[in-house]
Amino acid sequence: MANTHIGHDCFIGNNCVIGFNVGMSGEVYVGDWANISGLTAIHQFSNIGENSMISGMSRIVKDVPPYILAAHEPLSYCGLNLVGLKRRDFENQKIIELKEIYKIIFQEKRNITQALKIIEDNFESTVERDKIIAFIKGSNRGIIKGNFE
Repeated sequence: MANTHIGHDCFIGNNCVIGFNVGMSGEVYVGDWANISGLTAIHQFSNIGENSMISGMSRIVKDVPPYILAAHEPLSYCGLNLVGLKRRDFENQKIIELKEIYKIIFQEKRNITQALKIIEDNFESTVERDKIIAFIKGSNRGIIKGNFE
């Protein structure tokens, strides 16, 4: 949209929406179907996972995992991107699985290593589960935190 800046060497996946006045520094990765609302500032080398939704006027300084809604200051996990997932025809059982995975990561106050171990041990391997694990393990900046309010 208007006045958006996409810095050098960025990768933007397919079917993304980049809102008005988004400032994206260099070397940013945005996965398919991501939605970044207006007036958002994105730090260089940040990764934004597929099917995620970032609220307007956000400041992204940590990686945003796939399938989630992120908002507040500092940017935090606020649940799944349910509207986006339903529009993409994710089945209810898959949405329930994603909620359970992200509950372990963001709401049970474990460190990331412990959370990923629990997920690997207790959830069957699926495309979505494996993408979440690979995204988090591959993060050099660390991921956003959970919202415990």
